[in-house]
Amino acid sequence: AVFTKNEERYFRKMFHLYDTDKSGSIGMSELKNLTKSLGVDLSEETLLQTVAAIGCPTDGEDIDLDFPSFVKWFSSQGSVGGDEFAALKGKIRARGSKSLTNEQISHLKEVFDHFDADQSNSIDADELVVVFASMGQEVTREAMVQMIATVDNTNSGDIDFEEFIMMMCTNFGKGFKREMEEAFEQVDPGDEGRLPVSTVAEMMRQTSGGKLSETEISEILASISTDGWVDYRLWESLWDACDEA
Repeated sequence: AVFTKNEERYFRKMFHLYDTDKSGSIGMSELKNLTKSLGVDLSEETLLQTVAAIGCPTDGEDIDLDFPSFVKWFSSQGSVGGDEFAALKGKIRARGSKSLTNEQISHLKEVFDHFDADQSNSIDADELVVVFASMGQEVTREAMVQMIATVDNTNSGDIDFEEFIMMMCTNFGKGFKREMEEAFEQVDPGDEGRLPVSTVAEMMRQTSGGKLSETEISEILASISTDGWVDYRLWESLWDACDEA
């Protein structure tokens, strides 16, 4: 994993948080607490091996990671202890948001892939408009461009999966999930978790204020529906991620 200057600043906050004895370094017990907070429970033996792998000395039982070594350790751990999302969860936690579970991240990847219309492994402002329109939310392309800019580390104008998660955690806080649930409860009183295409189409007409043409609505619905139904539970992981911010 490669971290930007901003991300390193967040990691410094995390470093100070888990440096509980204020020694200026992270020891074994402190590193174990940190990894547990990310949902990764590693043995001391495994932690010693991962620290030794980046060239940091160990005394056989304890470790002594200063901040540069701490960042190097995280950068080297594409999958800490076999957890493919460990570095990503570290980034999320370092930003001050509650770390997501692997299940939530996996479901978010499904959402991301679903709306990555051109299969470029990135989402641009136009595709983000589709994401929110499909949830019955009216947003403008200009607003999405600005939102992307808050997490677009490469200034490419689009965002990859990790940046997508960071954007949702950063821009939507507590209450977003409930707001979405209430909106869908009104049109799905039986809580079936899915809606007919015609109902979602009407929601999109109302929330877009006429800004989405019938052709655009049809194209969006074609990408998110199956056999005339839209399974809106697809977005629950997205709502959960926002609510954890």
